[in-house]
Amino acid sequence: MNFSQKRLEENLKDIIASTQDKLNNNTDWKKKYADYANLMLQYKDKKEELSRNFRKWKPFTYYITVGKAKTAPQSLHVFARYLGQTVANINVNSKNVTISTDKNLEDRNRDNFNWDKPLNSEPWTGDSAKEFRAYFNKVSPDRINLHRHNDEHKLESMLLTEFSNAQSINKKLCGIQPIKFAGYRLSMPVNVKGSNIKNGINNIELGDGHIDILARKKGNRPGDTQLVVFEVKDENKESSSETIENVLLQGTGYAVFLSNLLHSECGDAWYKLLGFGRKVPEKLTIKVCSAMPNKDNGNSDKFDIFTLPCGQDTFEYNWLYVDDDGRKITNLETTLKSN
Repeated sequence: MNFSQKRLEENLKDIIASTQDKLNNNTDWKKKYADYANLMLQYKDKKEELSRNFRKWKPFTYYITVGKAKTAPQSLHVFARYLGQTVANINVNSKNVTISTDKNLEDRNRDNFNWDKPLNSEPWTGDSAKEFRAYFNKVSPDRINLHRHNDEHKLESMLLTEFSNAQSINKKLCGIQPIKFAGYRLSMPVNVKGSNIKNGINNIELGDGHIDILARKKGNRPGDTQLVVFEVKDENKESSSETIENVLLQGTGYAVFLSNLLHSECGDAWYKLLGFGRKVPEKLTIKVCSAMPNKDNGNSDKFDIFTLPCGQDTFEYNWLYVDDDGRKITNLETTLKSN
């Protein structure tokens, strides 16, 4: 199906309206997300204090979920990932830091990376942990057997690494930082599932979903920082269902939930968790951006930036295309402005 911006805008309006209607008719999510925010804010300082006991050694990147962020403050639980795949669990308390793998991780590490040694709450500075890190620091590409469906996580991880760069010298898109909690990449949950959207068909449902990448982006004026919802897909082919239209439709469903969350009673708490030092403005601009590889022939679908209303807020639509070498982003083209 050939790309049509007119059709895209009409389908996006439909997704906004239908998602808004579903969220208005089922408000159970409000208390759940208010509880999340209250506990995360309550425990944030203690989690950051524990984090200082943990050295984030390469080659891994480290993630935290809301489920782990809101747990009791006596410990900090994060996930070590390699090329976007979780390879180990890290537990931090006031006395020690340990690394472990459960049966599921052991199987995946063997299948994906040819690593077959289990880790059972080993000291992070101990010999077993050192051997584990050394292996992944030097693992050759021919020993990596990532399955096709894992490529999306790898691309997401490479983008997060690029966005996290604090130095503007070699940064391909300046003025952007991913949302983190206690210094760790945060998997942002939403009460919307958009994975069933195919070929522009509105199959948005309520349920447990998550935003691939949620980031803050500086605007053109001082203090004008906006949220960006990135929906990441690892394919960009005419024959694929992962078209730019489907990608933006999914991202829009998540953005509608984010808009509703930030204007709910717990909105100010979530705005603070997302890195803002003030109350939620009466009107927000939320950017929705597709993130995909460039097509092999270079003819990726593109459009001029446009906006659509969502309640009192405005959604601004953007695209981003990348090239990579399997480990890092080598080229990036986007409508998002570098600040």
